[in-house]
Amino acid sequence: MGGERKALIVANDEYEHEALRRLMAPSADARALARVLGDRDIGGFSVDSVLNKPAHDVEARIEDLFADSQPDDLLLLHFSCHGLKSEAGELFFAARNTRPDRLGSTAIAADFIQRCIKSCRARSIVLFLDCCYGGAFGQGVSVRASGSANVLESFPAGKLGGGKGRAVITASSSMEYAFEGNELADDHQQQPSLFTSALVQGLETGEADADEDGLVSLNELYDFVFDKVREQNPNQTPSRDVEMQGELYVAQSQRKKVRPLPIPAEVQAALLDPNMFTRLGAVGELRARLYGEDVPAALGAQAALADLSRTDIKYVGDAAAEALGGAALRVTESELGFGEVERGATADSLVLHLSGPPIARACAFSTSERWIRIEEARDGPRVSIDTTAAGRLRGSITVKGPTGEAVVPVSVDVMPAVVNDGKAIAADAKLVAVDANPVRPPAVAVTPAGVGLGDPAQGSGAPRPPLLGWVVLAGGALMVLGVALPFQWDTSTMEQAPSLAWYLLLLGGMALAGGVCSLIPQTRQWVGPGLVLGITATSTWGLAYLIGHFVDSNGDGFNLGFLLDVVAHLLLIAAGCVAAVALARLDEVHIRNLSRHDRIKWLIVALGAAGALLVLLTAIDVWQSDTSIGALTAWLAFLSIALPVTAVLLRPRRLGVPVMAGWLVSGLALTINTGVVIDTIGGDTTRIDAFFISLLALAAITVVWRRQQDETTTAPRT
Repeated sequence: MGGERKALIVANDEYEHEALRRLMAPSADARALARVLGDRDIGGFSVDSVLNKPAHDVEARIEDLFADSQPDDLLLLHFSCHGLKSEAGELFFAARNTRPDRLGSTAIAADFIQRCIKSCRARSIVLFLDCCYGGAFGQGVSVRASGSANVLESFPAGKLGGGKGRAVITASSSMEYAFEGNELADDHQQQPSLFTSALVQGLETGEADADEDGLVSLNELYDFVFDKVREQNPNQTPSRDVEMQGELYVAQSQRKKVRPLPIPAEVQAALLDPNMFTRLGAVGELRARLYGEDVPAALGAQAALADLSRTDIKYVGDAAAEALGGAALRVTESELGFGEVERGATADSLVLHLSGPPIARACAFSTSERWIRIEEARDGPRVSIDTTAAGRLRGSITVKGPTGEAVVPVSVDVMPAVVNDGKAIAADAKLVAVDANPVRPPAVAVTPAGVGLGDPAQGSGAPRPPLLGWVVLAGGALMVLGVALPFQWDTSTMEQAPSLAWYLLLLGGMALAGGVCSLIPQTRQWVGPGLVLGITATSTWGLAYLIGHFVDSNGDGFNLGFLLDVVAHLLLIAAGCVAAVALARLDEVHIRNLSRHDRIKWLIVALGAAGALLVLLTAIDVWQSDTSIGALTAWLAFLSIALPVTAVLLRPRRLGVPVMAGWLVSGLALTINTGVVIDTIGGDTTRIDAFFISLLALAAITVVWRRQQDETTTAPRT
């Protein structure tokens, strides 16, 4: 089409009249749709937006759109606002100054838009009406208007005057309701409605290009929007009324399907030759074409090799299969983790690195969630996130190409902005996106999981697992093994000191869990290091106890079990130091003061302080009977307050909870052993028993704290 492409987006979410409740979506609708339509690689429209203006201003801009047009122009008008019905059944669109009892002078009449269309010279006109005309029910559903009206009847076909084509697409039918995808509890940040969100997604990702011809037709766009809206809300049915000669293309996409070229005749003849070595030579030629820069030629070679791998003898078939395997799609990143980001802040984008020949990298990308955005860049598809909605966001990117398909999980924790005097302000520390699996770290890189060795850019393998995990696993294994071996003389730990044995078993078990979490990609960023830090603190008490016992016994009779226990504690303490240093180097890890609204965190601190006081009073009593046991008890008092306070102040919160978990499990074991030791010297264990109960209460509160984090999610789907 040789004419201009013009779009006008009208959105109103602020109204002077109290009867018109504030909408949550239109402003976000306008920004999202304007960005996509104005993108020269997608819509290529000249976009004008009218946000929260009075009716006469909106009418003037609408009239300008239709009056200043040429026959070859494509005009697009998008409304996102209240749809109101007069007593006579006429449809009106609400503006900022609209009064429900004065619709004729304060609202935009559908009849006014119809008259503008009739007098318009443009042959192609599209109306998107994201308005609803009825009530809604159910928790989490936002009601846009009351009453009912048939919007399609307000824009009847066949009455266009000099025009030759027009289409009206609405968010819902006349008797149904359009739902907004926003959390009603917070109107500071807004999410696009289901209808406009589907429009944006279909255009931005190219998923609406069903036939993959590189163009998004109006019919394809409607079909995509219909399916997406119905998928998320079966009670809402987008509708359309189209009177158009020929196909109207709204946008272009990057999903244009590449057609394979036939292989050369001489290669085809070689594939049919009865001589096996001739066919092997043809496989070599097809392999060269498969790995070449000409993607259509590579697709033709791929089809021929696939046929050979299935039908030819094993020797030739295996060679063809090997050639196909070398061209398979490979995505370097197994997941994209953006970490913890302030709500409304801009997170650094991450790149998906695709490897393999050109045919493997000729991929299309689709997202499972609308907050995930993908843009093509020189170094590969660049992924960014929309931080409008707070919550623990989890989604995925599907990478699909001629030689394979991959799904890459995407995660981010969007934290509410810090509030000061009622105003949202940025956090003290700038939060940066951290990939849980760095693509090109140096030869020795400090990561959240410890020290990762190896460089995936060198050689073909993945980077080696972090050293931290193996060290912690070794410590846990030695600790558990030491319990079964002779501790002193020929007596095992379980026989000589059962309470110490149970402490070692529980601490060793936690160490094994922490080691495993430090190796698994899904948990090695925060869970593994957090558990290690909590375990390390307890290990300092255990090491001091073992050394004190050795000194008191003058080193007589200590056997292999004792030695393994000492080495295990040293390994865990060393691992904890490595984890602390690695985490301290991350911009994302910092300490933040507690807000007075953090009631659960204050309760954790209060219980920790109460427990510390109980243990400290016990330490003072024990000190007179046994100085070394008194010192160990005092150290337990320090740990009982230091670790809960550290856990609740640490950011991100996903690190604080594992720290707390590591301390609680190992601390319970340590407390049991401390009580038995104090009892053996004739001390009063009443306060230690009370401290044990306080630890159980802390464990229950920590579970509530953890669930509180999980329940902060994106806006619910209706």
